[in-house]
Amino acid sequence: MTSLGPFLLGAPWALAALAALPIIWWILRATPPAPRHAELPSLQLLDGIEPQEET
Repeated sequence: MTSLGPFLLGAPWALAALAALPIIWWILRATPPAPRHAELPSLQLLDGIEPQEET
């Protein structure tokens, strides 16, 4: 525990960043990023094909 003393007193922004981590984690959990839309190139092969039987 004594080895952290000079680090935290010498860089107070690091202590603030450590305190902000739970807040950032909570915000990201509450509002996850939107899923990305990915175009599948293999589906272009199926565009012109019509089904042989219709039910």
